[in-house]
Amino acid sequence: MSVKVEKEDLDQLINLVEERQAAELLALRQQFHLTYDSLRPISIIKSTLADVVSSPDLKDNLLDSVIGFASGMVSKKLFIGGSHNPIKKVVGMLLQLAVSNMVAKNPVTIKKERKVFYTIVWKENSVG
Repeated sequence: MSVKVEKEDLDQLINLVEERQAAELLALRQQFHLTYDSLRPISIIKSTLADVVSSPDLKDNLLDSVIGFASGMVSKKLFIGGSHNPIKKVVGMLLQLAVSNMVAKNPVTIKKERKVFYTIVWKENSVG
C-alpha cells in the first residue's frame, strides 16, 4: 500500500509540475508576442514619435531651432538683398549661420528681449 500511495503522490506532483509548465509556457508565448510586436520597425517608430510628441523639452528645443533658422534666413536675405556679388553671398551665409546659432543657443535671452521690444513698441504706439 505504501507503494500505491507513493505512486499517487508522485502522479499528483507530476500533474502539478505539468500544469505549472503549461502556464509558464503560455506566459512565455505571450511575452514573446509582446516583445516581437514591440521590436517591429513600425512599433519602434510609433513609440519614438509618441515620446517626441509628449516631451515638452523636445518641443521647445525644436521650436527654438526653427526660430533660429528662420532668423538666420531673414538676416541673410536682409543683408544680401538682390545682390549677385559672390563675396556678399558668402558673408550672408556666414551671417545666417551665426544668427541661427545665436538664436537657437540663447532662446531665453531672445524671448526676454522680444518681450522688452514689444513693451517699448506698444507703449510708443499707445502714446502716439
